[in-house]
Formats: sequence, C-alpha cells, structure tokens
Amino acid sequence: MKRVKEKIRIASDALRNMRIETRPFYVTSHERSGTHFLINSINANFPIRVGYGLGKGAGHGWNNIGEWFGPYENKADRYLHIEHYNQVLWEKGVRRNAVIKSHADHVLFKKKFRSAPVIYIYRNPVDVMASWFHYLNKDEYYLNNPAVEDMRSEKFSEFLRRPVNEFLRYSFSEAGRFKNVVERWAEHTSGWLSDETACCVRYEDLKNNPDAVLGEISKYLNVPRSGDTSIIDIGNSKSILPRKGNVGDGAKYCGDGDVAFIRECIERYDLKWDTFNTSA
Repeated sequence: MKRVKEKIRIASDALRNMRIETRPFYVTSHERSGTHFLINSINANFPIRVGYGLGKGAGHGWNNIGEWFGPYENKADRYLHIEHYNQVLWEKGVRRNAVIKSHADHVLFKKKFRSAPVIYIYRNPVDVMASWFHYLNKDEYYLNNPAVEDMRSEKFSEFLRRPVNEFLRYSFSEAGRFKNVVERWAEHTSGWLSDETACCVRYEDLKNNPDAVLGEISKYLNVPRSGDTSIIDIGNSKSILPRKGNVGDGAKYCGDGDVAFIRECIERYDLKWDTFNTSA
C-alpha cells in the first residue's frame, strides 16, 4: 500500500509540474469580484502555461486586455487597445499564458474580443460596492491613472448614487447605459450570467468550496487538475490585492436605505437578489 501511495504521489507531482498546451481562455469579471483570486487558483491547480504576460496591466500568470483611458471626446479610439492585442499580441501572449484577464462587459466582449472560452466570476454586489468604494477613494489610484476623473466620495451612500464619470461609463462597456455604479455592476453581471457558453462561478463558492468550483472549471476547459487542490490564500496576489475579501463585509458600510437601493437597481436588470445575498 505504501508503494502504491508513493507512486500516486510521484505521478501527481509530475502532473502538477508539467505544463500542457491548453487553448487560451478568458477570466472575466466586474472589478473587485475576485479576479486575481480566481486566476491564482487556476494557475496553481491546472497544468497550464504560466509566464509573464503581455498587454498593459499584465503580470506573471496572465495576459491582460485592460481599460480604455480616453481621450473620451474621441470615441473612435476606444477599441484601439483591444485591436492591438488581437492583432499584435495575441499569438505571442498565448504562448506565455493560457489566461487572458479582462473586465469587459458582455456586449463589448462579443463585439470586439477574439473568441475563446470565458470563466466569469461574480460576487455579492454589496461586498463589491464596498470594496470598490475604498479602492476608488485611494489617492494613489488617481496618481497612477491621471486621466480618470475623481470619483472619491465621503460617504458610501453618495458613492452608490452619484452619476458615473466617463471612465467608469466607457472603460469596459460598449453602450454605457447605466446611471450609477450599482447599475453598472448589474448590467455587467446580468449580461454574463445570461451567456450559456460561459462558465460562471461565485466568489463565495470559490472561497468556501474551492474543490467543487475547480472541478467545474476542469470540466468546462476539458483540462485535468494537477492533483490535490492547492488552497490559495485570498491575499496571495502578484497584482491588485483584495481589501479584505471577507464574505458579507460590505453590509457594515450600508446606511439607511442603501441595501434597498442596491436591491432595487439590480432587480431592474432581472437579477434575483437571493442569488447574491450571501452571508458569512
């Protein structure tokens, strides 16, 4: 029995260290939904290509098709970075990494992105909004992104309701029909959840039951797991770190009427509140 177990261990280690030729696929999400948590979990648990990526905002383990930073008065230029990746960087990029990261909404993706499987991660909108509120209130965000109009808000309730600036309206959206950040999330999420060809996973499930989620991804990609599940810490990121990553943490930032406002916004997009209203 010991010999059998040792052979299994050696075979598992060999598979974990072997990188196979896997067709490229996207990891897509609304911002602050666990994108890098998912990318790190996939790279640690599948024998796929992992190298230093291409595209602005790329890192070790993923290629990146990032946001549009304007100039917003010339909207004819808004797809140039996507076209550059498709035409110039695609072939070289996919030889380095299987994963291509994006935050594109569904309409923009179908209109301008090259076809490949999509894994979409989504999260409780209250937690997303709280994380995004803190992220967009950081001074260094605007120092690093000087073209972005200031979206800092003193209060969480103000952040939820104020009109979005042009960066948030058009950076990852084709139409930009939403009025505020909650509607932006709802349009993004409803579009992807309606796509039966995408593999949609919940952040909360990946955190609480990673083995089941990784099994679902394995079937979707038709790629075997490397071995036993490697549990990835939520803070184990080589790029954008989570603020906390706690399930249900956003509720404590909500004042009177904020949860009701978020619920009202997302239900206008035919999303069911109970699908996202998770607790720790």
